[in-house]
Amino acid sequence: MTNTIELYGNMWLRDTFRQRGWASPHHFSVESETSGPALLVELDIPEKEVGIIFVNHRAYRPSRAVIRPGDRVALFSPGAVMFLDLGSHEQAYGFAGLNGVG
Repeated sequence: MTNTIELYGNMWLRDTFRQRGWASPHHFSVESETSGPALLVELDIPEKEVGIIFVNHRAYRPSRAVIRPGDRVALFSPGAVMFLDLGSHEQAYGFAGLNGVG
C-alpha cells in the first residue's frame, strides 16, 4: 500500500489547488490514519472552507472523516452540502456521517 492519498479540490477549492500549483489529483503523503481536521491542518486549508470530505466516494463532515494511506479524498466547499440528499435515502447514496449516521 502506498503512503499517499489522491486529493481532489472541488467547487471553490479548485481555485486553492490552482493557486498552489497542485495537479488534480494532488498526491499527498500521509504516514498513517489521520482525521479530517488534521489533514486540513497539514494542507493549510481552514476547516471553515471545507463543507464535506469524500473518502473513497463516501461523504463525511470534516470532523468525522478518517483518511488512510491509499484513499481517494475529495474536498468540497461548504455550499456543496445543499446538493446532498440529507433525507431518508442518506445511507443508500453513501452519505455517511452527515446527520450522525454512518
